[in-house]
Amino acid sequence: MDTKDLFLPFIKEIDDLPPPQEYKRRGPIETPPELQAELDRTREMREGEFRSWLIKNKPKDAVMTPIETSTAAGVPDIFCCYQGYSSWIECKTIITGVGRVRGTQYAYLKKLVAAGGNAKIVVQGIATQSYKPASISIYDARQIVSLPMGMFKIVGKELLFPPDLKPKYKWMYRDAKTVTIDELYLHLLLDTKEFED
Repeated sequence: MDTKDLFLPFIKEIDDLPPPQEYKRRGPIETPPELQAELDRTREMREGEFRSWLIKNKPKDAVMTPIETSTAAGVPDIFCCYQGYSSWIECKTIITGVGRVRGTQYAYLKKLVAAGGNAKIVVQGIATQSYKPASISIYDARQIVSLPMGMFKIVGKELLFPPDLKPKYKWMYRDAKTVTIDELYLHLLLDTKEFED
C-alpha cells in the first residue's frame, strides 16, 4: 500500500493521533509504523523548510546559526544573537492540533532556562486545506518548562501543549502587508519580557 493512501484517513488527526474510528479501542493506541514514519518524515521536512525560511529572512544585523549536533539530545535548532541579546530557537510545524516538544527537548530547555538561558519554541501552523504556511506562534521556553508535567498530553515521545495555552505572540502570513516581518523578528529574537505589560 502506498504511504499516501495510509496518510489520507489521518489528515484531520495528523498531530493528535490516535486516529479515526476504526482504530478506537480500549487501552493505548499505537500509530501504524509505516504511517508514523511518513508523519515523522513530513514533519522533519516541513521543519527544515521553516528553519531555512527563518534564517533567510532574518534582520541584516542578526546572527542566526542552525545547530546540528549528535552530542546532546534535545538541543534547540537555531542559536541567535541580536541587539546584544542571545537566545535559542526550537522550530516546530503542525497541521492540526497544538504545539509540542519531544521529551528530550523539554528536558534540555528546562536545564537551559534553569541556567539563565533564553529560548523560544516557534510553531509554524500549516493550513489544512492548502497545506501552505498560515501562522507562526512564539512561546517563551520559560512559559513551557514551568508547566507541571500533568498539564501535557503525551503522544509517543512528544509532550503536547495544553490546548488552552496561548502563545506569547502570533503572526499570520496573510497579514504580512500590515504587520511587518520585522515585528515578527523583534518578538522572536528579543526577550519576551520586553513585550509584556
